Amino acid sequence: MSTDTGAPPTTDPKSETATPNEELDNPPQDDDSTKDEASINKSQSVETPPAEELLVRDGISTHYVNEMFLSRILDEERELRVAMGSPSAESSHPENSLSVQLGGIFSSFREPGPSAASLHPSRWHTVQLWQVFVANVDNIAKVVHIPTMQTALFAAIGNPGSAAADLNALMFSIYFAATTSLSSAAAATLLGQARGVALQKFKQGIEESLAAANLLETPTFKSLQALSLYLSCLRAYNGGKAGWSLNGLALRSAQSIGLHRDPDNFALKPFESEMRRRLWWHLRTSDARAAEDHGIALGSFHDNSDTRIPLNLNDSDLTPQMQELPKPREGWTEMTFPLVTIEASRVLQQIYRMPSGSAANNKAECQKMMSEMKARLENLYLQNCDPNIPLQRATKLLGRMLISKMDFIIQQQWHSGPFKDDSSRANESALIAAIASLDKTLQLQTDELLHGGQWMFQTYTQYHLLSFILFYLCLKPQCPAVEEAWRVVNSTFVVVEELNNHCEHGPKWAIMQALRARALRARHASGNANNEQDNDTSPSAETSNSVENFPADDAFANDIMNWDINAMDFSDWNNVAQSYEIQHFDN
Repeated sequence: MSTDTGAPPTTDPKSETATPNEELDNPPQDDDSTKDEASINKSQSVETPPAEELLVRDGISTHYVNEMFLSRILDEERELRVAMGSPSAESSHPENSLSVQLGGIFSSFREPGPSAASLHPSRWHTVQLWQVFVANVDNIAKVVHIPTMQTALFAAIGNPGSAAADLNALMFSIYFAATTSLSSAAAATLLGQARGVALQKFKQGIEESLAAANLLETPTFKSLQALSLYLSCLRAYNGGKAGWSLNGLALRSAQSIGLHRDPDNFALKPFESEMRRRLWWHLRTSDARAAEDHGIALGSFHDNSDTRIPLNLNDSDLTPQMQELPKPREGWTEMTFPLVTIEASRVLQQIYRMPSGSAANNKAECQKMMSEMKARLENLYLQNCDPNIPLQRATKLLGRMLISKMDFIIQQQWHSGPFKDDSSRANESALIAAIASLDKTLQLQTDELLHGGQWMFQTYTQYHLLSFILFYLCLKPQCPAVEEAWRVVNSTFVVVEELNNHCEHGPKWAIMQALRARALRARHASGNANNEQDNDTSPSAETSNSVENFPADDAFANDIMNWDINAMDFSDWNNVAQSYEIQHFDN
């Protein structure tokens, strides 16, 4: 899709959204050649500019925010700070939240008791869980080498009490991850017990084994593999700060064993070197995405690291006895999905480092960076993906979504500075881009063919895109793309609050709920309500769809009419925040 911010959209928004296979088979064309890794690493050495910062008080604690969009609106609007700092118990702790059932993170971090071996599943159940792990988890969170791990696991299940503590921790993490990827019904059928009960046992096993392995003092590669898998899965249950804080622990532990330095500095064996690269980059990308969930832009992105990205290889290409690494494959491999995430994350951090308005002064440079990144992703990874194969289809969708997301963020950077030659058309173009990007995310989260990975995909809420669309709907409730916009908004709320309703959502979700309530009121006030679109069944909709539940404010319609969409800078949330009063979150 075109992202030229200086031209109006040339087609109806609905016609811009191709069918899934058309989108996957016909990527945006780009004539630039791929950008080599050395060039990317060089660009990452740019000094991080100062970011706008804010502390949001939450009882005896505080939330630190330095994400440009979020910090600006929270700085102006007290009620949204309240929504972030003290969301309602209903929205923060759903009744069936597994985060409540599982207890606090690391609540079992203690030496294992005499009955610790009983926490392991039976040998038959272990084999079944291993197969689920390989099918649903491994290619998304690629931190273990399947051939060697399978040998170690099958050797240990006969007498797990004799296995080393770090291996036990990794085994429990595999059980936990596999169970997380299953539905409640499937887990109960496979394990003969409720999913929550099994998860509690495996969680206890992970944490006790990590304590026994002395993770905090003497971390090992296996204990960090276990911790990284565990933290990846916790996203499905807990969107709070604890998981992100533990990502910091994992990174510090990884640095303590030198994962942040490329193994070539230490003449390690090829197999060990490549596995260290895989684990380090998994931790880095997980940390960056977790930070985004909490309104924190990690501009430096661990610039003290020189660890190269992993090679595009299958596990079968690697053996502990090998003397040198093979050349990366050109086609699809088991590492392609993680590599798309890694490549996009590196460029995304460059975008986050840009100060507000800087892209406007360096438009050509930004366009070059984006075109090189698109070409690199397409030529190295996406063009090799078969959309008829589930994981390859997911990789293609993810890559296209990340490209659109970065295009969108750069557009916002341009229009936060002096480059505002046609802001109205640019905002319309950005809206269409945001809708298309969010639609790709929804395909990842709801496409039946991708069911095996949706336990993970549904934990990634695209806050940048969703918040922009909601702001636009507040300001222009009768815009040409209104029905498409509300479709992706309501579908996103269904994913978060129904399909992923076992998760305790993070603080940014309370703000999304408040923004949606405001946008719905603008929709009703404009006389443009659509009962089919508005009357969705998401939990928050039960409150926000009811006009009686909105704050009584006769001046609301006048506020809407006084907002000037053409003069708005959508990357500066202050302009919109001036008219907010989200009273029903102030409790």
